[in-house]
Amino acid sequence: MIHLGKLGDRIGYVVDGESGIAAMPQFLILPTLYHSSGGRACLETDGLAETILANTFFWQESAYTYILSTIFMQNPKTSTVQTVFRIILGAFMIWAAIGHLTLQRQEFQAQVPDWIPLGKDLVVILSGIVEFLLGFGMVFLAKHKVKIGIALAIFYVLIFPGNIAQYVNGTDAFGLDTDQKRLIRLFFQPVLIAWALWSTGALKVLFSKKG
Repeated sequence: MIHLGKLGDRIGYVVDGESGIAAMPQFLILPTLYHSSGGRACLETDGLAETILANTFFWQESAYTYILSTIFMQNPKTSTVQTVFRIILGAFMIWAAIGHLTLQRQEFQAQVPDWIPLGKDLVVILSGIVEFLLGFGMVFLAKHKVKIGIALAIFYVLIFPGNIAQYVNGTDAFGLDTDQKRLIRLFFQPVLIAWALWSTGALKVLFSKKG
């Protein structure tokens, strides 16, 4: 059983007979106490729960607003070097997308893991469309570069299992005809992720300190 009560500007609580004072934001108290009781505790608060739950929803909404305003709505100024690298990466994505949709479809199928429940050719086509959209955004949608940079980094993470599958299965494609070459290729994926985040200014936004 969880009992809550006001103690000045803090919240006093009793959980299964053990009491204490919560020195934490109100929106963290209920989930924290609930999990501390193994998810078995009920709540008796004489109306205090409603106040805390209301604050919980307020703080959650504020957190979402904070994320949108501090990350996705920012458009930091980047250097000329970053801009050049952003455009280069975008052009590379457009070129890769064209390969996905045309002459290199067979080779790209070598990177589709067998466990994906879709046809390999379909996966290649769909990923090619995504690559084209991301590449187009990187080159031409500078005002949205942070969002696009984050999306591209996530895309690189999502397709990384394909590179691993090519290495594990020993599949030849794109000139990667030895295990050593395929292994070396794996280490380029973190570089691409960092490239996408750095060139768009997303890296600075994600790790900037507020307040």
